[in-house]
Amino acid sequence: MRAMVLGGMCLFFSLVFSAVAASQTVHEIELADRVVRLSADEWRQLPAPEPFAVRFEARATRVNETFPQLLTIFKLPMQITDRVGVALRADELAEFSFMTPAKVTYRLRLDMDTFWVESVQVLEVPVGVPLRVPWRLNERASGDEAFVLLDTYDTEVKRTRFQLRQLF
Repeated sequence: MRAMVLGGMCLFFSLVFSAVAASQTVHEIELADRVVRLSADEWRQLPAPEPFAVRFEARATRVNETFPQLLTIFKLPMQITDRVGVALRADELAEFSFMTPAKVTYRLRLDMDTFWVESVQVLEVPVGVPLRVPWRLNERASGDEAFVLLDTYDTEVKRTRFQLRQLF
């Protein structure tokens, strides 16, 4: 009798969890070789700047973020002029630019062959990180500075890389 009750409870919880999973809304993005699904609970769709791009904003900010993360999915292959930043892998590029002396913009670009993805995060610079004051807004970090920033934001870089690999 106990096995039947437990079995019934398992079936009940299985049905409840299936109903919850089925009721979650998702954004479906049709690409040349796949359909990408993003949780509407985690991502808000933004107006698209161009017909070949789809934009989303995270519904929550993470540690060190000034603004919610932006995600743009480009529905065409990455071109050579889009390959900007430090190559973390052949298909991953990280770029930092200065927003203010206390904030940097971190961009991670993934080349997925038939499409590409760009994540943009504005991060606060921790006290004591030796960065120069930029000469102009959005100036890119280069050389040793880019590697200092990669080292400073190592956890955030890995977290974003992991996140995007899970999504795409």
